Amino acid sequence: MSRHRSQPRALGLAPSASERAEAEHFVELYRREFVTLTRAASALVGDWGLAEDIVQTVFAEVFRRWGSLGAIDSLGGYLHRAVIYRCRSHYRDAARSAERASFGTTGTVTDPADDAIASARSVELRESLARLSPRQRECVVAHFLLEQTETETSAMLGISVGSVRTHTRRGLLTLQKAMRR
Repeated sequence: MSRHRSQPRALGLAPSASERAEAEHFVELYRREFVTLTRAASALVGDWGLAEDIVQTVFAEVFRRWGSLGAIDSLGGYLHRAVIYRCRSHYRDAARSAERASFGTTGTVTDPADDAIASARSVELRESLARLSPRQRECVVAHFLLEQTETETSAMLGISVGSVRTHTRRGLLTLQKAMRR
């Protein structure tokens, strides 16, 4: 970190070479990961605009903590995990909102997971993905959209490699059966 960071920019101090290099590294990370992360988030939450918001929020958090994240071996993996966690938070928030909205009504509450894939490219695929459990969907998205290995997916989701294999296999079997119909 430069000694100029603590001094306000209003004094007319130009960013140091190391600050410019850090900014360039962040911009490169953003350019490299944004589209992939947004596709994955869109498959998980079902809305491209919401997916972009989630990914932008994650990048904003990373930017705020940029100096302390330098020790992380794989910032790409960190971003993938952060996006999946943020999507999970969206599911929980949507479920709570639905419960509050339905309190005292006689209508039924829809499961937010049913709406999670609303804007996927293919209607058939979207319907098939919606049939998966949230964990199966996360494993399938991590493996096929984020191109994570089983070990990387395991670390990202905090489950064993065997669980990743099981959820991915079951998710794929469900998708294959649904797509054949």
